[in-house]
Amino acid sequence: MPHAVALGVAFVLSNGAAILGASVATQAILAGAAVSSVGVGIIGAGLSAGVGYAVKELAGTQRRQSNAAPLPSVADGKVNQRQSVPSRSFAYGLVRKAGDMMFLEERDGTAYMIIAHASHEIDGFVEHYLSDAAVEIDEDGNVIKSLSNDEDASKYYRLSGKAKVIIKERLGTPVGEPYSELVTKFSDIWSDDHRGDNIASTLVICKSVSAQHHRTVYPHGYPTVTSLVRAKRVLDPRTDEVAFSRNLALHRLDLLLSPYGGALKPERINLESWANAAAVADEQVTNFQGDQEPRYHGGLSGRENNDPTEIARLIDEAGELLLYVDPQGKVAVHAGEWVEPDIHLKTADIKEVAFLSNRNPNSNVKSVRGLWTNPELNYTEDDAVIWGDPYVDENDPRSRTVDNECIQSHNHMRRKQKLKYIRATAPRVRIVCDYFASENLPFRRFIKITEPPHLVDAYLELIGTPILDLNNFTHQFEAIVVPKSLYDFEPEEEGEKGDPPQRIGSSALPIVTSFTIAFEQQGQSLIAEASFSRNSEALTYELEYMKTSGGAAKYAQANDGEEAIETESLTAGVEYRFRMRTRSVFGQNSSWSNPVVLQAST
Repeated sequence: MPHAVALGVAFVLSNGAAILGASVATQAILAGAAVSSVGVGIIGAGLSAGVGYAVKELAGTQRRQSNAAPLPSVADGKVNQRQSVPSRSFAYGLVRKAGDMMFLEERDGTAYMIIAHASHEIDGFVEHYLSDAAVEIDEDGNVIKSLSNDEDASKYYRLSGKAKVIIKERLGTPVGEPYSELVTKFSDIWSDDHRGDNIASTLVICKSVSAQHHRTVYPHGYPTVTSLVRAKRVLDPRTDEVAFSRNLALHRLDLLLSPYGGALKPERINLESWANAAAVADEQVTNFQGDQEPRYHGGLSGRENNDPTEIARLIDEAGELLLYVDPQGKVAVHAGEWVEPDIHLKTADIKEVAFLSNRNPNSNVKSVRGLWTNPELNYTEDDAVIWGDPYVDENDPRSRTVDNECIQSHNHMRRKQKLKYIRATAPRVRIVCDYFASENLPFRRFIKITEPPHLVDAYLELIGTPILDLNNFTHQFEAIVVPKSLYDFEPEEEGEKGDPPQRIGSSALPIVTSFTIAFEQQGQSLIAEASFSRNSEALTYELEYMKTSGGAAKYAQANDGEEAIETESLTAGVEYRFRMRTRSVFGQNSSWSNPVVLQAST
């Protein structure tokens, strides 16, 4: 077997278990249900469907919508999926994403699952989420704490002080390291050759627990796993180094260089212009809170079968980038900054001009909405404060929306909304001008024009590529009239966005604060009766009793509506420990009450 074997080989070696469904024992772990022929059928269907961690993420950019499958969607990379040959995925910046199930098997009551998050090396994992709640792990990958705001979260994924979920990481180095746990447990189908070269992944190990504790340890069944990653390392032409960055200009440059983007050689790129764009993206701006933040930073993830022009459009829009071919035939970029034009067209240079004031009150844009990725909402989609008239309905033709998943700052999105508003309401012109007065026009983003009465020392932003007419030696182009202050933005213009909605955590199950034990003789048997006050008819009350000298614990439950529980026959003169707890209809347990120790006697 070759030394570099992709993780995908496991699909064949494991007889398709990762595709067609895991074993009965594994599916029981995943679903937390009794194993039966009917139950397993339902469990398998539910597992194949998957669970999304954010319903709002199913909507969003056109890329997500056009690629979306029937609910739940996997197109945005937020839901783990299983398929025989998954499309390779990539990620830039700081993003939260799921991935592809590359392995799913069970052995000795423990489920093992590999999730491939990216088909390249990443800078590192920041945080892991189990069923939409972040968790803390120790250096060995043991889940030591769930950060869910559920009051019972301290019981999740652990039992008797031991972790029941373990998360191992691989960054996707060129020469990978096999998961030793799989080599040991599945030596018949997994070997040291299964390194996973250039595949960033996690191994999630979920240990089974008894039915009595299953819904307490696994409150949502088998946990849906997503991870916050510091993604791909990219080239910075300012330093000629490859490193992690959230700089959108560097993301766009890497897309040009990557086989799933432009597949260009570095010598075909004007790196000087890209270095300037990266510097502009790193410039600090002041937000509404008075803090400093980079001008054009963000992140996104995608698949290599996504339309590269759509990925490029998202980054270009978020980073205010405008690509063009320079006089040397290299791909250059205009950064999102104001540049004083060096071309000034005057009346003598202009052959034709058509001016559209764009002032129709029935069609002019009145408001601009924004949809962005909010880190404070665990990197899910959020709405920005509306720019303009907030009372214009979003379906009204006078409303526009900046929908960009790359943007991860409210200030950034508000700046984009303002630019969208300015450009949508700007006067438009179509001009035919003398070639010799506008020779460098194809390499400019802004020009100046004087053509009374409407255009006097006005600034134009070009739309599209100018057309050269060699018969008449003229340039024909379209543009919008923009102010010199196009990129100016004061902190107070951001507006104050309300606090992000907080997920309401579930209340802890009520514990039994007090109960009494009374012994009584029933025929030849000595039994104990626990009396308590019932707080809810929806709860099951359970009594545990065992000899203090040792032995197996026994359990008894109260019937519906009753406030007393009887034990089985006890041994007279022997000391017993009694304690109680409640159970929900979903099988979750409360904490045990304080124990009561008594000697069995009448």
